[in-house]
Amino acid sequence: MAKKKSKPAPKLCTYCGNPAAPVTWDDPFPKALWAGTSQDRPLKVPSCEACNNRSNESILKHFFIVLDGRFYPETITHFKTHRGKGDFRTFRSMWAEINGNLYLYADEKVTAKFVKMFMGIRRHLLHRSWFYVPAEQFVIFKIDRDEVSYQARVLPMSVGGPNHAQPLHPQFTEVLNEQMRHKFRDFRFEWFADDEEGMVMV
Repeated sequence: MAKKKSKPAPKLCTYCGNPAAPVTWDDPFPKALWAGTSQDRPLKVPSCEACNNRSNESILKHFFIVLDGRFYPETITHFKTHRGKGDFRTFRSMWAEINGNLYLYADEKVTAKFVKMFMGIRRHLLHRSWFYVPAEQFVIFKIDRDEVSYQARVLPMSVGGPNHAQPLHPQFTEVLNEQMRHKFRDFRFEWFADDEEGMVMV
């Protein structure tokens, strides 16, 4: 008498840790940030349907217009539409005018999207050794470089500040100056530490 084959354990959702039934496949780097053409094969991680579909990742595209001019024309056109007016209000809430200059801040909404991105990248990098870590345990930093050192600011940033910078340890400076091994489209990424205290990704 033939033995019944046991069903494989359901895949866990990358973002909520619950069994994904049905499994959908999410892009760790949101398609909203794919500019131009590329020969890179899309990175995919398992996700439940709710986590895959409920995240409004277009806010990252709006944020990125100050970093990459390729997003600018389409985003400005979108802001002028009836549907885009609400998105523009969200985008404008991330700006602060200080001494006549406008500054853009990675607030709670943008930071949550970056956390989701890093959760997906972590699963892609760890592959079979991946285990679930909730979003609340991810700490994201914005890193700036001046002439002599790197400065880090914890996200989310408070619109209008103050958002105090802390100098990075020289060990991190050495790592950040190295070439990152992994690439997808316009993004380069790397992980530098994986121990009982967590994983460091850039």
